[in-house]
Amino acid sequence: MSSIAISYGENGPVFCGLKSDGSHLADCYGSNPAIIHATPNHTPFLGLTAGSGFVCGLQMDSNEPFCWGSTGFIPMGTPLKADENSEYIEISAGDHHLCGLRKPLMGDLRNTSLVDCWGYNMTKSYVFDGQIQSISAGSEFNCGFLLRTGVFSAGVIKLVVM
Repeated sequence: MSSIAISYGENGPVFCGLKSDGSHLADCYGSNPAIIHATPNHTPFLGLTAGSGFVCGLQMDSNEPFCWGSTGFIPMGTPLKADENSEYIEISAGDHHLCGLRKPLMGDLRNTSLVDCWGYNMTKSYVFDGQIQSISAGSEFNCGFLLRTGVFSAGVIKLVVM
C-alpha cells in the first residue's frame, strides 16, 4: 500500500495518487474510463493499491477497503470486509485479487493474524499463527512478513510458511 498506485489492463493504464494537500483524496489520470470516472471524490484514504483494471484504497475513517474500476472478480463501489468487526491496517492487490491484513487481535489471540482476500480463486479468510507485519501481492499470490518466523506466501493453490 502506497500513496500512489498504477492500474494496468486491456482498457489502458491509470496512475492514481493521494493529493498532497493533506486531504488524502485520490486523483487518477489515464485511459481507463471505468477508473477515471468512478474515482471517489469525497473519500480520504490511508493508501492505495491497484491491479488489472481496478484501484483500491484503504478508507481513512473506517479502515475498510474500497475499490473502483472494472473487474468481475472483486466487488466495486462498496466497502469490503469479511465480517462486521473487520478493520484493516494494510491492503495489497494482485492482477485480479485484493487482500487485506486485519488489525492485530488482542488477548489470547494476539499471536494470530487474519488476512482476508477477495477475487479470482482467493475469496476467503486466512488465519496464521504469528504476527504478520505486512503483506504484498504478486500476480496470483500474496506474501507477508511474520514477526518471528519470516516470510509466507499464499497462492491460488498452495500455502507455504517458511
